[in-house]
Amino acid sequence: WGALLAVAVGDREANEQLLGEPHIHSDISGTVDRKIAALRVHRSQTEAMFAAWESGEMDDQQRAFEERMRGGERYYLLDPDAVTDYERGIR
Repeated sequence: WGALLAVAVGDREANEQLLGEPHIHSDISGTVDRKIAALRVHRSQTEAMFAAWESGEMDDQQRAFEERMRGGERYYLLDPDAVTDYERGIR
């Protein structure tokens, strides 16, 4: 089988309670500036976020998101042929 790399979107703590810790942690320190530049291109989706970053007027959720954006990529390694406990509704 082929493996899938999956990203859990939403509240990090809630996701980890349901799914556990991500299996793969990827250091992006060498490319984080390029990643942020690519996000800036999607102005309709990111302009308000970057304005808050630049003004320093961020709430806790925005600060946590910035830390995640700069901190590295985290992935779950999934078997596409297996049903997960999450999909079964087992929590």
